[in-house]
Amino acid sequence: MDEAARRLAAFAPERSLLECMPERESSLNADYRGSLSGDLDPSAEGIRNEIQQLGFRVAAESGHDEVGCVDAPGLWLGDQARLVGEWYKRNLRIFANILNEVGPDTKRVFVMMGAGHVWTLRHFLRGHRGFEGVPVGAILR
Repeated sequence: MDEAARRLAAFAPERSLLECMPERESSLNADYRGSLSGDLDPSAEGIRNEIQQLGFRVAAESGHDEVGCVDAPGLWLGDQARLVGEWYKRNLRIFANILNEVGPDTKRVFVMMGAGHVWTLRHFLRGHRGFEGVPVGAILR
């Protein structure tokens, strides 16, 4: 895990954006600061969350004082067409949250989201001037 975090941090992201709800950002950053000060050990027994296991490590290796939360809620009721529409809307809100977290001079951002979001977020990135998605595999090689 530490080696993966070092390789991802070598990408030199200016922000670390994680799959968590924006209203949790304050409490998540309290945990993150705890991990920086040694009060929360991300490798400790019981800490199984990928945000703490990898996201915090990448942010720390990158020298970030805080992390950002960019997830968005979804409504999962109804027929298949409605589910697909809700999934697409959720990912569009996540992309909007990403845009809100980066400044005009930001060059690189580490975004850690579940695999189910990757295709749609890449689709949005390709359609937005100024962004280029770099697959994690290309960084970890």
